[in-house]
Amino acid sequence: MKPTSRNEGRVNKNEYESDYQAALVKATTERYYQVRWHCPAIERKLNEIVRHHGGRQCFYFTRVKVRAQQLMTCFAVNLNRISLLRSREMSL
Repeated sequence: MKPTSRNEGRVNKNEYESDYQAALVKATTERYYQVRWHCPAIERKLNEIVRHHGGRQCFYFTRVKVRAQQLMTCFAVNLNRISLLRSREMSL
């Protein structure tokens, strides 16, 4: 570790510095930009499921039934989105 010039303290570089640099390089690629471009739309759909369709509440006691409830909710949200897109497409 090398001393700093201001306070003669020490610079703290941990063992994850190479991981930080790799993440920084990855964040500047075109592929990363394309993936992040889609994320807000996905996050909005998850927000809709949780806030408006009871995504946090479970009405059943087994994992299988809870999973079925969540799948039906997601199916209904996606079906609503598809019908909305279709109606917009037909009106053009």
